[in-house]
Amino acid sequence: MKWPDWFASRIGAKLVLLTVGALLLVFVPVGQFAVLKVADEMEGQVELMANTIVESLASAAAEPLLLQDYPALETMANNAVERGADLMSVSITRSDGVAVVSSQSPAAEEAQDVVHYSAPVLIRRQDGQEDIIGEVKLGWSNDRIAQAVSLAGLRLFLAIMASAALVAGLLAVVLHRLLDSRLVKVDNHARRLAEGYLDEVLSCSGNDEITRLAMTLELMRSNLRSSLEQVQVKNNQLTDTLGRVHAASEAKAEFLANMSHEIRTPMNGIIGMSELTLQTDLSDEQRDHVDTILECAKSLLGLINDILDLSKVDSGKLELEEISFDLIGCVEGAVAVIAHKAASRKLELVCNVEGDVPRFIRGDSTRVRQLLVNLLGNAVKFTEQGEVELRVQVKDQRAGRATVAFSVRDTGIGIPLDRQVEVFESFTQADGGTTRTHGGTGLGLAISARFAQMMGGEIQLESEVGVGSTFTFESTFDVADDDQEVGQVLDPHDAETLEFMGQFRILIAEDNPTSQEALKNMLACWGCEDVTLADSGPQALERLSAAQAEGRPMDFCLLDTQMPGMGGQEVKQAIEGDRATYGEPSLLLLASLGSRDGEDIAQEAAILTKPVRRSVLLKALSNRPVEEAIAVEMVASEAAAASVATKCRGKILLVEDNLINTRVALGILGKTSCEVTVAGNGALALEELERQDFDLVLMDLQMPVMGGLEASKRIRAGETTGARPVPIVAMTARAMKEDQQKCLEAGMSGYLSKPISIERLMEVLDEWLPAD
Repeated sequence: MKWPDWFASRIGAKLVLLTVGALLLVFVPVGQFAVLKVADEMEGQVELMANTIVESLASAAAEPLLLQDYPALETMANNAVERGADLMSVSITRSDGVAVVSSQSPAAEEAQDVVHYSAPVLIRRQDGQEDIIGEVKLGWSNDRIAQAVSLAGLRLFLAIMASAALVAGLLAVVLHRLLDSRLVKVDNHARRLAEGYLDEVLSCSGNDEITRLAMTLELMRSNLRSSLEQVQVKNNQLTDTLGRVHAASEAKAEFLANMSHEIRTPMNGIIGMSELTLQTDLSDEQRDHVDTILECAKSLLGLINDILDLSKVDSGKLELEEISFDLIGCVEGAVAVIAHKAASRKLELVCNVEGDVPRFIRGDSTRVRQLLVNLLGNAVKFTEQGEVELRVQVKDQRAGRATVAFSVRDTGIGIPLDRQVEVFESFTQADGGTTRTHGGTGLGLAISARFAQMMGGEIQLESEVGVGSTFTFESTFDVADDDQEVGQVLDPHDAETLEFMGQFRILIAEDNPTSQEALKNMLACWGCEDVTLADSGPQALERLSAAQAEGRPMDFCLLDTQMPGMGGQEVKQAIEGDRATYGEPSLLLLASLGSRDGEDIAQEAAILTKPVRRSVLLKALSNRPVEEAIAVEMVASEAAAASVATKCRGKILLVEDNLINTRVALGILGKTSCEVTVAGNGALALEELERQDFDLVLMDLQMPVMGGLEASKRIRAGETTGARPVPIVAMTARAMKEDQQKCLEAGMSGYLSKPISIERLMEVLDEWLPAD
């Protein structure tokens, strides 16, 4: 060996060793740092990939979770776990926290470094907002990544030890660039996948971790594309189903409207002719028969209205009004509707409104009244004997809002516990037998339940078979600005009367405890606290005698005429026969509608019909004429119509194509002093209006040649500017709310739905053809 070679070899070797040692001292930490850097980036990319996968799973799980297709969710989770080598577990939960799918890899128990990722399952509403309906969680194992990083570090360390620092550094740089480029490729593909580009294929080859991660991501892309295709198919099916449901709903509404029109047209003839017949000379038997026909026709009309209301609620077309109304008047009006029916069954009907109930509130008075009428009618129908009570009380009142509870209690047959939910379903009663025994369709409670839900409440039912039932409905209303303070008078004209009403001593002689309480609550709201109760005639006389002996005589006596043993009339006669013993109280008799006692004393000035209205009792206590005597309550509607008829006069154009309806209208209008001209359709009506002037046009809607809406539009279009437009009132069997709106849009002045009663038509005449 030559010296240069030896030197070179010896020195070179030493230099090489020194250089390598120096490089090792410098680049080994650098190599370690590079390995750690790669590990951090790999973990970051893996985390990004895992988040992309869990977000993709959450996106794919939205539709199956919304449709509760749990088998599809389970299949999705199992496929992800089976094909994802590092995916240890997948679980899907609903928004309420209940887990619906949970899948775990067999290798999960041996995994040490498991990181959990989660993503919410979102659905997008039509308004662009997103709602969370669940959550997808997955467990990702980093064991293989950790092993790969450790192995890469060991190899790098051996490479540095075995070769030159430059080669080791180059290898480290090459390794870093190689890993980084592949991970960047996988990351870019994952981002595109998250953006919804499911058609782009990620090419991958090899057998390392990054390749396997790329293969897992590609498998997830394929599964997501397949799942989304299935979801799209189901969406199309759902859209088609919803379209058919909407079409069926529209067809149902149109069918009901047409059926309503077709049924109301002949019913107009039945009711109209029945009312006209009742105004003729009839025998008692004939009058009874016609009354029966009229009652049946009105019952059928009520059924049609119930079906239409139910249809409107189901289709979402029924909207509640928000206006100020008199709650006390609304409640007493509902009771008055049922009063005659309760009296005919000899039931005690009680209206018990507590003193702190606000008089004026904001809401839909029509629906509140209808709900109460339905509940009261149902209670009366299923009660053979005893009483029916409507109680109104305030549960809470603050910040201008009051929660009012309406309770209807009866002593009827009761409802078994297992049937209580079904009574709120359409066309359903407690059992088949009650339908035959008591009649009815079962629509009243169903409609009432829907109204209660629309007003933010719910009807609660408590019942015991053979004891009775209580239906309770609570709702919160805004107290109207024109409401008066609790305890003030209901009628502002009686304000001066209440200044001394608190000084009255009042005796209530009533054998029914519920009626006693109702009267006492009514008096309490006016400051009448000195109230004495008696449950029989003899006890009332005893209390009066004792009060007279003490020098504190009674000021008023409210006497029920139907107390057992000794009724109010007998008590009244006893008091009037011995004023020295019983004092000089003002006597007010209370009589139920249709009672025999009430008929016998119908001419008495101081008699009140039960249940007593607040305004009537107040006027009686303030020594003003009592406006509601039995005789007034029993006045027939035709008598009222006749009084209006004498005030109405003018020229009327009756536009009607149906012969029976024309006869009914002419029969009613014949009671007036009006001159009536008949036109068989809208075209003939236009010709009549060209020949002569009319004070009022009564217009049907559905007619041949030209209907009422088209005729009204042409009448309005042909009127001279500045001239008084002729009033046009629709008389139609189309009873839907949208029909009324169409009439107003066509230029009509009013709307009258068939069947037309004498009283309603006379009200229209009184409005448009007054005496002056």
